[in-house]
Amino acid sequence: MVRPFAATLGFLLMSTIHAQVRLLERLPSGSRVFAEQIDGTNSVSVQLWISAKGTEETPLTNGWRHLVEHFMAKRLDTFTDERGIFLSAETSREAMSFKFEAPADKLSACLEGAAKLFEPIDTNGDAIAKEAQLIRHEESGLGVARRFSRAGWAQAFENSRPDPVGELSAIAQATPDALKAIQRRMLAADNLVLTICGAVEPNVAVPKFRQLLSRQLASSELPAFSPPTGATDTVKTSTPSSVGSAVCLKLEGIDRGPSLARIAFALAVAQAFPEVQPLYTVSSKSGLLTLASSRPGVWDLTQSITDRQLSQGPVLLKRWIADTGRVPSRLAAFRGALLSEGSGLTLEMVQLAAAPIGFEEVKQARGEAMTAHRVEGFR
Repeated sequence: MVRPFAATLGFLLMSTIHAQVRLLERLPSGSRVFAEQIDGTNSVSVQLWISAKGTEETPLTNGWRHLVEHFMAKRLDTFTDERGIFLSAETSREAMSFKFEAPADKLSACLEGAAKLFEPIDTNGDAIAKEAQLIRHEESGLGVARRFSRAGWAQAFENSRPDPVGELSAIAQATPDALKAIQRRMLAADNLVLTICGAVEPNVAVPKFRQLLSRQLASSELPAFSPPTGATDTVKTSTPSSVGSAVCLKLEGIDRGPSLARIAFALAVAQAFPEVQPLYTVSSKSGLLTLASSRPGVWDLTQSITDRQLSQGPVLLKRWIADTGRVPSRLAAFRGALLSEGSGLTLEMVQLAAAPIGFEEVKQARGEAMTAHRVEGFR
């Protein structure tokens, strides 16, 4: 069923997996809004995804986007607390996300909070120094999988694509004017994706946010952000300051058969050995799947998995995909991450790609893990 909108392109359809209604709309400015109703839930997840396009980091600006995220989220501390809304924010290599989780009757408040993120940040040198210290403490509290994933990226991608947490030496060089310029460029209309999932009526929820997105300028109307350059423009190799070890496998996109087989393998390992933590950020691009533990010798552990344990991989993979479609926060994040990359991949497409994955494919993934990057922490 096609739903016409003045000067917009959108569609409304029924899912064949669940009795869900969804709406995807692209505004003339380039912003996108996605909403999906999920039966059996009383909550909503409202997420704003902001592509890193135009503000890609160099080693000299590594962590500046993370600083901007902190300043944007800080203004919402009181707002969300007073309304009983849970807010989380994260900066990744490809995008920045702000996620509002709340009961369904607080949808309007979530959208109001998302609107506040468009207000220009207000900062100064002292505030930047204070926030840099908070980032340092945040870094020290990273879980074992996140720590080893940082080191694995440096190995697997040959020191390219700086880690989004940032380098403290680079963060210390950020200026108020530079951060304001980054935020303005980040919020270009064609960088923006809003996802709304859960107990919502898409054709009611989407119009509430359309007006705000329509006011944003396209990237072609904004000045380019010019990061500083210098002789130290090299990426540092991360070394995990953590006890334990990890195996890191490169993936070539969430819809690729070999990638899905490796995810199935990782899920089977995590079920067989609960001390192993898998970590992967959904993407249509090259990425990294990390299997980490606070114990040494994870590689040996992954190779010791029995065929019987391994045979659970395809089942766990299909359950992981199905659960993504049932949980508002997971579905909103899945579509937000992909749409912010410019990918139109849907959960159904990934489900179809996963259908042929069986024991032999997962067994092959185990063999590929033998040549994966191994990261060792201190003992």
